Amino acid sequence: FTNLYESFRSILQQDSISYRMDTAVSFSLPVIGSRTVPVQAEGDLPIPKVPRIRFGDFEMKRLSFSGAEVDISFTVDNPNPFGITLAGADYTLQVNGNEWLDTSLREAIRVSGSETREITIPLELSASQMGSALMEMMRGRKEFEYNLTGQARISADIEGFTQEQSVPFDLEGIFNLDDF
Repeated sequence: FTNLYESFRSILQQDSISYRMDTAVSFSLPVIGSRTVPVQAEGDLPIPKVPRIRFGDFEMKRLSFSGAEVDISFTVDNPNPFGITLAGADYTLQVNGNEWLDTSLREAIRVSGSETREITIPLELSASQMGSALMEMMRGRKEFEYNLTGQARISADIEGFTQEQSVPFDLEGIFNLDDF
């Protein structure tokens, strides 16, 4: 079992696995009788890896008593040798325990193989969406806890891979307005 486990573990660390298939197809033909045709195929199969989604940046564009305009960015790391497409994402952003937004990113975003891409989402938040965090910002508070949860719908540029896969993410941390 140890050898089998080590074999599979080493395969999962590779970008692809080579295969070769040798078989034969037999069929019966009228008058001629039974015939066997050899079939061979070989190639490489990619081993997909889950993309990593990280919170990137938070830039305050405008802050007033009525709300704020902010740009929130995410970084998507594609560790695969093939491209992927984020067909959309559903996400919830909480700041200091208050839900700022619960929405979807509808645009499709392409990330090439072995590429890291930053995605920026401009947001307009009302005072009611921001809750007490808006008043805390106006009073000079600089540190805020965030929690971004959701799922991205991802498809891959692999022949035969037609279904979107849902990849969950749960990012949390502290951002400091002085850092941005």
